[in-house]
Amino acid sequence: MARILVVDDSAVMRRNIIHTLTHAGHEIVAQASDGGQAYNLYKTNSPDLVTMDINMPEVNGLEAVKRIIADFPKAKIIMVSALDQKHMVLDALKCGAKHYIIKPINPENLVAVVNKILGIVPQPAVKAELPKKPESTTAAPETRTSPVEEEPQSPFIVKNVDATFHIRLTKLLSMDNIGSLVQAIQGLLYVQPLSVAVNFGRVETFPEELLNKIAEINNLIIGANGKLTVTSQNKEFINWVREKHISGLSELFIG
Repeated sequence: MARILVVDDSAVMRRNIIHTLTHAGHEIVAQASDGGQAYNLYKTNSPDLVTMDINMPEVNGLEAVKRIIADFPKAKIIMVSALDQKHMVLDALKCGAKHYIIKPINPENLVAVVNKILGIVPQPAVKAELPKKPESTTAAPETRTSPVEEEPQSPFIVKNVDATFHIRLTKLLSMDNIGSLVQAIQGLLYVQPLSVAVNFGRVETFPEELLNKIAEINNLIIGANGKLTVTSQNKEFINWVREKHISGLSELFIG
């Protein structure tokens, strides 16, 4: 699909990124271990996108972004960083980088971010699931009798209300589309102070694999010193999740 330049001083990290992106159908045109090489390889190969590590010897990722953007203003660069590199990431974004990914890299999230920047986010796949998800026999009557509380036709909705990010999850959330939620959450991790309210709404059940993934997301928020609350309008769902004893989720429910 796209021609990509991978930049990282770790051969292991480059190999992991290359494996993930080639498996997703992209072509790796070159790889570099420092920012100076990245700049030269960009000039030679004109890639569609660059994944750029921040901490590298000789020329770091921030300086490489400045050099590439100066000569190629339309370059699409995604920064790859650790949580303790917030300021450098923000500087890179100000200099023209398009997005960032937090280490350790989740393959699903990496592909989702790359596709988003390239303009090929698989949104239609989410919509295509709608007719296939009649999971609850009670959902339809609730929609008819309470149109004001109609279930959103998307896996999740994020709204910023009074400096708190309210994330409403729906029964359409699945392992196929949770990468988009991970991507959205990573976009919030640099906000300080960070306050997030996760609401499961009237969801009746989720696969345990999906609950574990949501718990990982919650732990990302907590790890970024964020204030987090978790609620649901379904008491039976709350009790069911608590019985699962999923660290990062079960103990966070209010009510």
